Amino acid sequence: MRLSALTVFLHLCVLRTSTKCDHQGLTVCGGGHALTYKATFDMGGTRGTVTFQEPAASTRVDIALTGLAGSWGLQIRTFPVAYDTAEPCSNLGASYHDFSGNINPTSTVTPDLTGKTLSHRSVLLTDTSDSTNVRCATILPESISMSTAIAKFGGKVSGVVMFRQQSDDPSSQTVVISNLFYSQDTGSAADTSNNWEVRSKAPGSSGDRCASTGSVVTSLGQTTVGATSASGRKFDTKNGLALSDGGSIVGKCLVLKDSSDAVLASAEIYQLEAVSVSARFDMSGVKGTVDFSQDSPYGPTTVTINVNNIRANAINYHVHEYPIPVKAAEVSMCSVMYTGGHLNPFGKDPSSASYPRPAEGTGDQYELGDLSGKFGNLSAMSSMSKTETDWYLPLYGRYSIVGRSVIIHDTSGGRWVCANIGYPGDVVTAMAVFKTPVAGHMVLRQVRDKPYMDTSVFLSVAYIDGTAGTSDHSWHVHEDSMGSDYAAVENRCSSTAGHFNPYAVDLSGNYASQCRGTNPLRCELGDLSGKHGKIDVTSEDGVSRNFFTDVDLPLSGPHAVIGRSMVIHQANSGGGRLACANIFQLPAVEVSTQRWHAQGGVSSVVSGTFSVTQASPFDATTTVINVTGLSNNADTYHVHKLPVPSGKDDPCSATSVAGHYNPFNVVIGDSPASGRGTSDQYEIGDLSGKYGSMQGQTGFSETNLDGNLPLFGTYSSIGRSIVIHDNSGGRWHCANLTRVLPPDASTVSAMAKFEATSPAGENSIEGKIILTQVIYADGSGGDTTLQVDIRYAKDTSKSKKTSDHSWHIHEQPVNGDGNTLTSPCSSCRGHFNPYNADLGGNYATQCKPGNPLRCELGDLSGKQGKYSVGGGLRVYTDVDLPLFGELTVVGRSIVMHEANGGGGRLGCGTIEPMTQTATIAFPPIDNFDSTDFRSTVASLLEIEVWKVAIYYRSESNAIQECQEVTFYVLGDIAPGKVTGLVNGSQASELGKYSPGENCKSYVGTPPQAGEVSSSATTWRETGVLFSTLLLGIVGWLLS
Repeated sequence: MRLSALTVFLHLCVLRTSTKCDHQGLTVCGGGHALTYKATFDMGGTRGTVTFQEPAASTRVDIALTGLAGSWGLQIRTFPVAYDTAEPCSNLGASYHDFSGNINPTSTVTPDLTGKTLSHRSVLLTDTSDSTNVRCATILPESISMSTAIAKFGGKVSGVVMFRQQSDDPSSQTVVISNLFYSQDTGSAADTSNNWEVRSKAPGSSGDRCASTGSVVTSLGQTTVGATSASGRKFDTKNGLALSDGGSIVGKCLVLKDSSDAVLASAEIYQLEAVSVSARFDMSGVKGTVDFSQDSPYGPTTVTINVNNIRANAINYHVHEYPIPVKAAEVSMCSVMYTGGHLNPFGKDPSSASYPRPAEGTGDQYELGDLSGKFGNLSAMSSMSKTETDWYLPLYGRYSIVGRSVIIHDTSGGRWVCANIGYPGDVVTAMAVFKTPVAGHMVLRQVRDKPYMDTSVFLSVAYIDGTAGTSDHSWHVHEDSMGSDYAAVENRCSSTAGHFNPYAVDLSGNYASQCRGTNPLRCELGDLSGKHGKIDVTSEDGVSRNFFTDVDLPLSGPHAVIGRSMVIHQANSGGGRLACANIFQLPAVEVSTQRWHAQGGVSSVVSGTFSVTQASPFDATTTVINVTGLSNNADTYHVHKLPVPSGKDDPCSATSVAGHYNPFNVVIGDSPASGRGTSDQYEIGDLSGKYGSMQGQTGFSETNLDGNLPLFGTYSSIGRSIVIHDNSGGRWHCANLTRVLPPDASTVSAMAKFEATSPAGENSIEGKIILTQVIYADGSGGDTTLQVDIRYAKDTSKSKKTSDHSWHIHEQPVNGDGNTLTSPCSSCRGHFNPYNADLGGNYATQCKPGNPLRCELGDLSGKQGKYSVGGGLRVYTDVDLPLFGELTVVGRSIVMHEANGGGGRLGCGTIEPMTQTATIAFPPIDNFDSTDFRSTVASLLEIEVWKVAIYYRSESNAIQECQEVTFYVLGDIAPGKVTGLVNGSQASELGKYSPGENCKSYVGTPPQAGEVSSSATTWRETGVLFSTLLLGIVGWLLS
C-alpha cells in the first residue's frame, strides 16, 4: 500500500465508548471544548500536517502531506522531536502506538487509543523500503496557549524536568518530561525508580536553589533516575499540577527521594517564559526589524520581517555566527572577520547540487541561519514585510540564535547591512578580559535574575607576545579570582584554584564519555571545553572567535560565575595554565546634563535634562530628552567635542566646546534630512539630525534608541557637552554630559603636570593631563577619561601648533629632569608594557583605537592617535588605563615625544593622585607585602581592601632608619578616620607598620617619589588585582 506523492488525506476513525473529557483518554478538554492536536511536518522535502480531531462520537486523524512518495508506516513515539539536533528523529523513544500496516490514501484503520495521551509526543513516518528514511514531527495542541515550567538539577542527580500545561486552565492535565541521571558515584550507578514530590520552600531559604525545603505540596508518584542521561528519560502526565494561579507549583521545590525516603536531590521550579528577540536594522539608510519569537523549546519560531528602504539592492539574508563589533574607524562592521559565516552547526553545503533553491525546500535542508533560503530572498524589493514559521531556528538551547547577528547581502553578494539579535529582557553582562600572553575578552550575557535561562558566551582572543597560533585549549571557569600570578613563569594562575564544580559532579566514572555538548548537565558547571569543545588561540596577526549558548552558566544566584575567574589552559589539551582573567559584571553607563549655561554671559532660560544610557557596548544607547524654556527659539542640538568651561561669557562657543563630535569624519552635507536617515549616516554628535529638531517648540520631550552614540570605549561621548542652537544657527545653551554613578561607585582622578624648562626654550612645553576613572562597588573599574591640554610655553599668542606627537605612559616617575634643556625625561625610562606586548612584526598596524588590547598598556598614541601640541584641549577615552591596582599608571609618568612621529622626548609629567594622601613611616622590614599592608589599613579603617591604594613606597635597606608607604583611599571616607589611623590612637594597632619612636607618619603631600623598581613587588600598588586587569574594556573586538 502506497502513500501518494501529492497531498494525501487519510481519515482514521478511532471508535470511542465515551466522549467524556476525563483527561485520561485521547482528548484533553479546556474551557468545555475538545482540543485539536497537530503534528506539523517540515522535513526531508515533506510538508504538511497530521491532525488529530475529536468529533462527537469518534476520533479522526487527518494526514495532509506533500513531497512524500512510496510506502510508509506511521507510529506515535513517546517523546517530542528535538529539532535542534543533527538527526531530529533519532531519539524519540519507544513506540507509543503503531498504526498497523502501511498508510495509503484509502486505508481505514481503527486503532485503540483508549487511555493514551498525545500532547508533546511525536509522529514518526518510516519508509518501508528504507528504515533510515524517516520524517517526524511533534504533536502539539492547536491554537492553544501553553505555560512552561522548568526545574534543573545539579548534585547527586543532574538533569532537567519540563512541565507543560494549557495556560487558561490550571486544572487541565500537565505533561511532565524528565531527563534525570546520576552525576556522583557514577562508576557504580544504575537506573533507579524514585519517588518524587513538590514541596514548599523552607522559610528564609530564598535563593538557595531549594537546598532546604518545607512541607509536601503534592506527591508525583515515581520517576526514573538513569545511570546516564540516555536511560534517565521519562514522559508522564499529571492531574492537579497547576502552572498558574494560586495553586501553581512554580516557585516551589521539586524533590527526589532515595530508597530510604530521604531527600536525594531537589531543584526549584521556575516559569520558563516565551522568548521574543529582535534584530534592529539602522545602517546605510536601511531601517527595520527582524523579530523572532518562540513560546517554548517544543514549538516553532515565528519570524516577522519588516525592513524598509532596501532599494532593490538586497538579495540574501542570514543569521551569522557572531555579533557585530563595536564600531571603530578601521572596522568593517559586517565583515566575515567579525561576524563569521552563516550559522550552520550541522554542516549543510550551500554549493551542493542537492541544496534547495530559495523557498523550495524544507527547513532542515538549509543552513540553520539561511533565512532567505527558507523564506525566499529579497531580490528586486524596496521593502519586505512578512511572517514565517521556522522549526529549525531555536531561541533556546545550544544552537540558539540569541546574541548573534543578521546580515543582509547586496545584489553583488557582498555584506551590506547588519544588526545584532537582542535578548529577551533586561540583561546582565559579565566580562573576563585577558591581557597576557593572550589578549581579548569573554562576554557572558543572561537575562537578569533568571539563572535558569541560557547564557551566551562570546570569546575573542589572540596572542600578543609573538607566539604562533595554537589549538585545542581547554578552558574553564575556576573557583577563585586570580591573584598576582597571572603572568608568573611557574604555577601561573594557580591562585584561581580548581574548576568551578558547585554540584561536585563525579570527574571519574563516566565523566569523559558523558560530559559533552549534547549532555552539558553532566559536566562541571565551569567545564566550558567539555560543554562546548576546545578552542584555538591565533597569533597576533589574527583573532580566534567563538560563540556558544550555555544552558547552565548562571550570572546570578548561589552558583553565579561573576567574581570567579576564567582560565585558558595550554595547547593540545595540556593541563598547564596559559592565561587567566577575572569575571566581573559590566555596569550600565549613564550620563546626564545638570546645569545649563547660556551663551553671552546671560542667565539660562532652559531647564531639564538630556539623559543618555547604554547597558553595554553591544546595545543601542537610549536617549531621553526632557527640556523646557525653549520659547520657540531652539532648533538643532548636538554633542560637542569638549566639556563646557566654567567662568566664561562664551561657554558654548567654538573656542570653548569646539565642534560637533564626529570621530568618523562624516561629511555633514552628505547626511540625509533631519530624522530621515539611519544613525550611521550622521555625525555621532548630530542628535537633531538623527532624531529631529526642536524647531517651533516651547518644550521638547523625546526618547530614542541610537546605534551610534557610544558611552563605552574609545569613541565614548563621556566628558563632552550638549549644545542647543537657536533658530539662526547660533549657539544658544550648553551643558556638560556628566556621569551618573550607580550606588557605592566613586571616581578616582590623577593629573600629570608638564612644567616648562627655566628659562623656557623654543620647544619647552607646559600644560596638564587629567585622568578620571569610575570605580564600582565590586572593585572593578570603568574606562578612563583623559583631558589633554599641552602647549608651547613661549607661545603667548597660542598660534604655534605641531602635529603627530607620540605620547606614552612610561615606567618611572619624573626624577628631576622633566624641565631640563638637554635629555629631558630620561629618568622616566621606557614605555610601560607590563603585558609584554610584542613590538615587532605588524605592531604599528595592529595597535590601533579599534584594537587597544594589542597595544602596550602605555601606548597612548597607538590607542588614541597622535597628539597635536598647541592644538588645544582634547578629550579621550581609554579602555585599559588603570588608575588603581597592581598595574596602576598613577606614580608613573606621561612623556610627550617630538613632532612628526619623532622619538625624542619633548616633556613629561608624573601622574599624581588628585586626592589627599597619607604616609605611614615604620622601621624597615624585609619582604614588604603590599597585600598585607593594605589589609591591615583597610581593617582598621573598616573598608574593603581594594579601596586602599598605595601610591609610593620607599625601599627597605640597612641605611634607612624608616621605611615609608604613602597611600590614599578610594571612595568616600570620613577624613578624621585616616588622621586617627596615621597620627592617633590607632597608629599603635598597625602592628609591624607602627611608627615606633623615630619614624614620623603624616597626612598630606607625599615626599618626592624616588625611583621605582620594575619588579612587581616593589612598584606602586593600588587596590586589588580583581579590578586591575579588568578595566573598562570592551567591544573593540580584536582584529
